[in-house]
Order: sequence, then C-alpha cells, then structure tokens
Amino acid sequence: MTEPGKSALKDLANANGGVVKVCGVTNAADAEIAIEYGADLIGLVLWEGSPRSVEVDAAAEIIASLEGRCPTVAVFGDVLAPEAEAVVRMAGFDWIQLCGEANPVYFHNFPVPILRRISASEEGAEEMKRWEQFADGFVLENAASIGGSGKTADWEAAKELAQQGPCLLAGGLAADNVAEGVALVQPLGVDASSRLESEPRFKSEEAVEAYVTVAREAFSEESP
Repeated sequence: MTEPGKSALKDLANANGGVVKVCGVTNAADAEIAIEYGADLIGLVLWEGSPRSVEVDAAAEIIASLEGRCPTVAVFGDVLAPEAEAVVRMAGFDWIQLCGEANPVYFHNFPVPILRRISASEEGAEEMKRWEQFADGFVLENAASIGGSGKTADWEAAKELAQQGPCLLAGGLAADNVAEGVALVQPLGVDASSRLESEPRFKSEEAVEAYVTVAREAFSEESP
C-alpha cells in the first residue's frame, strides 16, 4: 500500500461489487473464457513447483493477447523483490501474488499492487499483521497449501481474518460452494483455480461460467 488505509483490492471490489479471480490460467484461450464470463482478475502462476506454471515469455504472450481488458496477477512461490519486479516489467503484469517466503520490507513501494497468500489460521493472522502496511490484500488459503490444491480453507478462521483486512477467499472453490463461502466468510472477493479445470492445465468453460455467475450473484445478495 502506498498510504495507510488504501487498498487496490478494496477499490476493485467497490467498483465491481466484489472481486472474482480466475487463477492458474496457462493459455490465451482460457484467459479469453475468463474475460468472457466476467472475471475481475486473471492469475498466471510463475512458480515452477506448480502444475499450472508458465514461463515468463508465455505469460507475456497471454497478457499481450488480452490487450488490457482484464488485470493479470503474477503468482509466485518464493521470490525476491527485484526478481518479481523484473517479471512484472518483462511480461506486463498488473498485480503480484506472493505465496512463499518473503520479507515485506523488501516489497515496500513495489510498483504494482500486492496480494499476500496467508493461511486461514492463527498463523495467518500474524502474517497479516506483518504485511498490513505492504500488501493491498490477502488470499486466504488452506493452511496446508500455498494454493492450487483444491483443498478448502477453514472458513470460520477465514471469516475472522476477512474482518481484519481486505481478503480474497480461496481454496477448493467452484460453483457448488462459492456462494456458501461468500455468505459465511464475507470476503471482498473469491479466487478459484484447480476445480475450474476440465483436465490438468486447461479450464472448463462451463465450470468458469458457473463459478463466476454464482459468485456474482452471491456478492449481489451480500450488498446492502
């Protein structure tokens, strides 16, 4: 964050009535599907340990094909700030998401908004405090996963964290449970990846459409 109390995630949620992120996109066709059905953020994974990892050159091609129609998020595991900044510059990412080990001090005044993955747990609450002046939002995940596992987070713990800062609920979300997650946790947005696939690395158009549609309806119902 550049100023206390300011958050790019809050701004995006206010503008769109809730943030719907489609993550783990590996190709331009799936990025188009996400845009067609109204995703607010598209995540591309740059962590080699992920089955959905893409190279920087491939990410740049996907981003160029979007022509600025939807913000993109570079999802990292362990990464140093200069390396992350170089990837943002080379590929044209609009946001970054940090899922591994990272020192918040080194990401001070980072050139694009930062999402910080934290576990939906007491440890996550401590990590939120460490990052509250540096991150624009937090991704609440299953405590045993850094993301993309399909494992549901502890929603009771996630609810407490969502009351303390701007958060996306992640972990095992799809059309069959995203409305329940929104209603219980009341996050600013939701983030789904593995359960939107028809096969490894490829999204199901039907699953993406259903997830985005149900999430939008859920956020609409939660609005005052």
